[in-house]
Amino acid sequence: MRQLRREPGRWFWVWPRRGDTWRLGAKPAQAGGQVPKSWLPTIELALRSGMDIVSGMHADLEQIESIRGLAERAGRRLIDIRKAPEGLPVGNGVKRKGMRLITVGTDCGVGKMYAALAIHRELQQAGADADFRATGQTGKLIAGDGICIDAVVADFMAGAAELLSPDNTANHWD
Repeated sequence: MRQLRREPGRWFWVWPRRGDTWRLGAKPAQAGGQVPKSWLPTIELALRSGMDIVSGMHADLEQIESIRGLAERAGRRLIDIRKAPEGLPVGNGVKRKGMRLITVGTDCGVGKMYAALAIHRELQQAGADADFRATGQTGKLIAGDGICIDAVVADFMAGAAELLSPDNTANHWD
C-alpha cells in the first residue's frame, strides 16, 4: 500500500520497498541517450522512495543538479554504468591465447548482444569454456561487469577490448 509523505513544500506518494535499486535506460532511438525532463519526476520519486539509481543513459545523472542534490539529501547513490574506466591502455596487439567471437552490426539494437548471449549459452551447454564479455550498458547489467565501448575515447578502444578479453587457455571462448 502506498504512503503519503511530505517534504518541505510538497507531498508525494511512496510505494513500499520491494527493492532498493531502480534501473534507468531506454532504446538509443528514444531520447538519444539523454534524460528527458519528463522523466525527472519519476527519478525524483524513486530517490525519495529510498532507491539508488543505476543509469545506462549517455547523460551523467551527477550533472543534473536537481537529481544530484536530491540523491545527496536522501543518502542515495547515482550509479552511471556508461562511464569508461580510468587508466585504459592503448592496444598493444600482442597475440593472446584463447578464442574470440565478435558480433558486429550496422546499428545499435540489431541483436548483437542477444546473438552473443545465445551463442554463449549454447557453448556452455555443449561443455565449452566460454565467457560473455559485455561491451555495452545492458550487457554490463546482465553480466555484472564489462566496458561500455561507446563511452571509451577512440584511442583506447583496442586496449579496452584487450582488457575485456585477456590471455586465457587455448580452448577458452570470449
